[in-house]
Amino acid sequence: MKGNIDNYLVELDCLFEKGLIIGESSNIAFEKIIIGADNNPLYSPMKFKRTYGTIIAVPQALSERVYDDAGGVKMTVRDTYSDLLEVGDTAHFYWIATQPDMLLLQERFYGELDANGNIRMRYVFMIPADKVICSTNSRGKITMNGDYMLVKPIMQSEDEIKTPSGIWLSEETQPKPLLGTVVHANNLRSGTKIIYARNSDIEVEILGEKYYAMREPMAMCQVEDEEVIPLGKRILLKEPLTKKFYDSGLEIPECFRKPEKRAVVDFTGQACTEVSKGDEVLLESHPMFFEYKGENYWSTHESSVLAKIINNDAVKCKFNMEVLEVNMNRFIDDTKNLNIIPIA
Repeated sequence: MKGNIDNYLVELDCLFEKGLIIGESSNIAFEKIIIGADNNPLYSPMKFKRTYGTIIAVPQALSERVYDDAGGVKMTVRDTYSDLLEVGDTAHFYWIATQPDMLLLQERFYGELDANGNIRMRYVFMIPADKVICSTNSRGKITMNGDYMLVKPIMQSEDEIKTPSGIWLSEETQPKPLLGTVVHANNLRSGTKIIYARNSDIEVEILGEKYYAMREPMAMCQVEDEEVIPLGKRILLKEPLTKKFYDSGLEIPECFRKPEKRAVVDFTGQACTEVSKGDEVLLESHPMFFEYKGENYWSTHESSVLAKIINNDAVKCKFNMEVLEVNMNRFIDDTKNLNIIPIA
């Protein structure tokens, strides 16, 4: 059995994991209210929605549709998800994948009760391939889908939450910001210690274990022997200059200062082909800042480099004249006194 282009067909027996669903709605259970033990509304899709189901059909084909995963990497569905998951396995996906407009079938089995004592239901959803994180089978094997990976956060040690005099700074250890260890991935070795991009640490539960699910391009760097090394097409930049004064001469409050979109490349990932260490570049967006072991770093993806700056007064455009000209109004402060020179 085949789904349509780019979509799996996935069967669920309920929409929510726990909580009492009450009320009536013409839009099945999507708008019903979940009431907690304290009789207060607790509706939270990320907390309550069922995020796994049985695959009953795989995509009949994968398209050239381009998606942008917020890591700055634009890939097609066909490029990234060519190895299809298997019918009968359990698909694990983001809660947002089961939106009402993706519902194909809803069946109610009167006279039959589910494990919670409710009327047994059956829902069939059309779930895009790029929303499926992984699949699991009856033997407990986890198969990652495309460039998704499962990461375990690196936790603080007791020494980090207790002062030398014995005072506890926190009741329990917390995950260290942006630090994790790869557990399951297709292209990164299990056990790799990584620094990942902000807001990419979406918590999921797979076979009773909690992980952060993210795409591989969201891993900015790996850490080896306490050395930070950019991954793939990621680049690390020297500290970008920050504009401190408005054109009028007034000082910009520190909370409103942003690094300029001109910076010098400090380190490049092994897959980088367009830029090298020491290049001064013009960026499409502000680089991402992170701190590790007291050192400051700025990271971006090679695809966000619009141009190289040559001799401080010429811009060598990476793509073509139009790309830079369309964006010139966004870089007024960063492109003053620069001549635009396209690549030959």
